[in-house]
Amino acid sequence: MVTGKKFQFAPAGDLGEGDVFSILFHLHKESITGELEVEKDGSIRRILVEDGKIIFAYSNIIEDAFGNYLLAQKLIDRQIYDRTSKYMLEHKKRFGRALIELGYFDYEQIWTWVPIHLRKIVFSCINTDSGYYRVRVKREPSTENIVLDLDILSVLVEGIRLLDSKEFLKNQFLEIDQLYPCETRLMTKLALKPYEIHVFELVKREHRVQNILKWSELLEIDTYRFLYLFLVLEMISTRKCPKKPDTIP
Repeated sequence: MVTGKKFQFAPAGDLGEGDVFSILFHLHKESITGELEVEKDGSIRRILVEDGKIIFAYSNIIEDAFGNYLLAQKLIDRQIYDRTSKYMLEHKKRFGRALIELGYFDYEQIWTWVPIHLRKIVFSCINTDSGYYRVRVKREPSTENIVLDLDILSVLVEGIRLLDSKEFLKNQFLEIDQLYPCETRLMTKLALKPYEIHVFELVKREHRVQNILKWSELLEIDTYRFLYLFLVLEMISTRKCPKKPDTIP
């Protein structure tokens, strides 16, 4: 996690709350093609990345299965679920393919709901607060047919908006007194709301964290939220940054 210290990337290690943000940002910076695996209590989620973009996600968690997702969203009923599951096992088909062959879903529905389901797995992975992670660099292209095209920066912004751990966010700044702006050009790539940019502008004006919180128009927890994002993205630092061109891709 950040906690005022620069994240030191390693290809594998113990996972703390918030670490997936930093790992994904590293994959983005280095335009890595590979796989991030997050394991917790025997449950495994994987995010596939090609050239710094998220293209697919896997999970061995029963609740994350496509059929269970459709059932939970009331897009299919229990009878369709049971029939499709039986057909899938008998004919060794994926659940989505089985739905098509049985006539329950058409192509449009599959191409709509599979990416939405995959996005859910991605954001569940980001919110993992403990466990173990591995990054495997791969060069061969994915063989998946229905894929995502998620910009990692956009995923990190959306992930921080959804992060619900107030204690975690506040704890990241217990030992931080001052913050300084660094990589400002990245701002144009984040599609932030004006009130989110407002937090960054405060860092440029008020370096002390307590003053930033005092003058912020956002609630304290939301100010912390975007300060943490900017730290992860190396847009702000606990030290004054030297003047240099922005080299972030």
